Amino acid sequence: EVQQRPAITLEFCRRFAIRKVLSVSVRAEHVRGRLFFLDTGEPTRETLGLALIAADELADRLDQQYFQERLRESAVAAERVRLARDLHDGVLQFLTGTALQLRTAVGMLADGPHHVATRLGDVERMVTEEHRRLRASLAGLTTRGHGMLHREPGLKARLGGLVERLQAQWRAQVNLKMGDDVEFAMSPPLGDHLYHIVHEAATNALRHGNASTIGVDVFREDDTVHVLVTDDGRGFPWEGDRPHAALVAAGVGPRSLLDRTAALGGAVSIHSSDAGARVHLILPFAGRGA
Repeated sequence: EVQQRPAITLEFCRRFAIRKVLSVSVRAEHVRGRLFFLDTGEPTRETLGLALIAADELADRLDQQYFQERLRESAVAAERVRLARDLHDGVLQFLTGTALQLRTAVGMLADGPHHVATRLGDVERMVTEEHRRLRASLAGLTTRGHGMLHREPGLKARLGGLVERLQAQWRAQVNLKMGDDVEFAMSPPLGDHLYHIVHEAATNALRHGNASTIGVDVFREDDTVHVLVTDDGRGFPWEGDRPHAALVAAGVGPRSLLDRTAALGGAVSIHSSDAGARVHLILPFAGRGA
């Protein structure tokens, strides 16, 4: 559609001393409008053709911008989901454990101030360590989008620190085993996910399963990384083995672990008995979110 007469008001033309207007329709997939060419002289077949080409180019650019905005919104939504999972698997679990430690300290008042002071000292150290970890995480968030280099400890070192905190926080024995070949082939984002996976699985066993001993084994098989978390607690409210699909269909099991693992293209299986539980997660090294 081509218009040789002005499609804008006469007052507008007079105000800006516009004598001739060429207007063509712009029809992008999600945008409709018009493109105006001012004072182009007498229209010719060539100028009309160029105007139509310019309108088509503008429509393509508008569609491209629209889809880029949708992609950015999707990325922001995905980042919000990731942050929510990290807060649940990290900060909220830590706060729960700290509250239990403080409750225990209150219960020790009858044993004398020395015992209470020792327990409160443990809580203070845990809070200090968690504060340091949060500062490191925030530094990673603020530098990630600016191309700045932010070095964090490797996964094995981070998991070692997690084990120490869990043992102090829950008065339990946590044993960690991790092959060196795992970290060598791992991307930093996958390392972050594995850290939170181990944290969530171990904390669940301590808090819900009342476990006293936990084993964490992280190992590699071909192009997959395995996380095996075993405990001597009371297990889940069923006996036997359940694969990922069965857990999702029944609406049972640790929802955060199931969601995070599925988002990475992996799977969770759980064996439960009255002697404890075994949570087995398998993730590809080139996972969707890694």
